[in-house]
Order: sequence, then C-alpha cells, then structure tokens
Amino acid sequence: MYNRPMYFYLEQIFQHCLAPGGHLLLSDPGRPQALEFAAHLEKHGWFMDMETRTVLLEEQGQENRPVDVALWTAVYRV
Repeated sequence: MYNRPMYFYLEQIFQHCLAPGGHLLLSDPGRPQALEFAAHLEKHGWFMDMETRTVLLEEQGQENRPVDVALWTAVYRV
C-alpha cells in the first residue's frame, strides 16, 4: 500500500482473487500512502471502510508497546 507504482497491480490481484461480493482486509500503520491507495480503489469501483485499533507490539527483550493500526476493509462494487 505504500508503493504507488504497485497500486494498479494490487488492484488486479484483488479483483482476480476475490469472489463476487468478497471482502478484502488490509492493515497499515497509518502511512499517508494508504489513504491515497484507498482513494485510488474508490475511484475504480471499490467501497472502502477504515477503523483504527490499538495492538501490542511484541519486541524481544522489551515490554510490549501499544501501536495504532489502520484496518481497511474493501469490497468491489462493480
């Protein structure tokens, strides 16, 4: 989701691999490019929904720390 030149290819993979009405779930740590990618998909017939959840990042030798993660759900409308 963060590599703009890949948007077209990701969309093609999603369309090919999802059954009609299927849902796609993506996660992102809140990069600005994720919003751009969601806008790209919406322009091409996808319905996008995003919610934020806090998860604990497990790091070896350190106390788990909370990290906000954006969860994107996508459904192809056409």
